[in-house]
Amino acid sequence: MNPDSSLHTSARGKSRAGQAPKGQTGPGVAQTDRARRLVDLGARIAAARQRAGWTQRQLSQHMGKSRGTIVQYEQGRIEPPLGQIMVIADALGVSPEFLAFGRQGISGADGAAEPVVSVAEIEYADGEGQVTGAYGLTDSLANDRRIDRKTAKVVVLPHPAPAFGLAARDRVIVNPADSLDEEDQLYLLRTRRGVDVIKLLPNLSSRDDVVKVHDSSGETHSYERRELQVLGRIVATIR
Repeated sequence: MNPDSSLHTSARGKSRAGQAPKGQTGPGVAQTDRARRLVDLGARIAAARQRAGWTQRQLSQHMGKSRGTIVQYEQGRIEPPLGQIMVIADALGVSPEFLAFGRQGISGADGAAEPVVSVAEIEYADGEGQVTGAYGLTDSLANDRRIDRKTAKVVVLPHPAPAFGLAARDRVIVNPADSLDEEDQLYLLRTRRGVDVIKLLPNLSSRDDVVKVHDSSGETHSYERRELQVLGRIVATIR
C-alpha cells in the first residue's frame, strides 16, 4: 500500500449518488486532490532538505519552528504558509516555485534536474504497520545509500535504540530483507517487545542456524534464525 493508492481508493469508494461525474469536480475530489498535493509538497521539501545536507532539527531551528512542525510539513499533514515556503526555499537553495508546484528540478552540480523518489512512511502499532505519510528522496541519495526505490520504507521507531544513537520517533530508511545476512549491519526486527533495532555480530558458532546480535540497549543475545521475524535492513536515518 502507498499513500497515493489510498487516496485513489477513497475517491472511487463513494456511492454513485455522492460522486462527482467524470470530468467534473466535487467536495470529495477536491479533498483528494489537496491531500495528494500536500504529500507531493512534503516530498519535495524533504528531498531538498536532504540534498542540502540539513537535518530536520537544523531546518526547524533556522525557521524558529519545532521539529514536529517540519515532520508534519514533510509528511503532508499540514501545509506551510507561503512565507514559510519562501524561507525554506531560500535556506535549501531551491526556488519557491519548485517547493510549491514542482516547476523546477533540484539542480545538481551540472545544473541538471534530479528526479525525486517518494517513499512511504510506516508506523507500527500493536505489531501492525500503517502508512502515515511519505518522504521524498533524491536519486543521488538513493544511489549513495543503495535504497530500493520500489520497496524501501521509512519506519518511525516506536522505541529508543540508545546503543545506536536513535531516539523514539526517529525515522530509519529500511530496505526489505527476510534474513540476517550482513555482519555489522543494522536490521529492524519484530521481537517479543515489538519492533526493535539490532546489529548482527560475527557468527563464531559452528551452528549456521544461530545468530548473535546486539539489541537496542547494547545487550548481546543469541537466537535461532527461525525465532526472528526480519522486517528489513536499515540503510539510512532521517533526523
